[in-house]
Amino acid sequence: MIGLVQSTDTEGDTFCTLQNRRNDCQPPPAYHVGQEVEMVYNPQDLGRAAINKFAELWLLPAMIGGTVAVLFVTLNLVVIGGLFCIQSEC
Repeated sequence: MIGLVQSTDTEGDTFCTLQNRRNDCQPPPAYHVGQEVEMVYNPQDLGRAAINKFAELWLLPAMIGGTVAVLFVTLNLVVIGGLFCIQSEC
């Protein structure tokens, strides 16, 4: 079982430890100790596990991909519009 422990250091800073790694606790953890969550991981690299949720795995790539797609379509429309303008002598 993996546990998240909140601690305060001698300077009064709050931090969390997860498998002996220090992380900020802001915002508070989305899950509590003992709660079951589905994980995906590479058996050869257990340190790179992720929670199996759309937002955790795909939200950022989907946003980047959507932005690239919109820019691609927009730039193509500009280029095609420019070609039509050249041919019809705007």
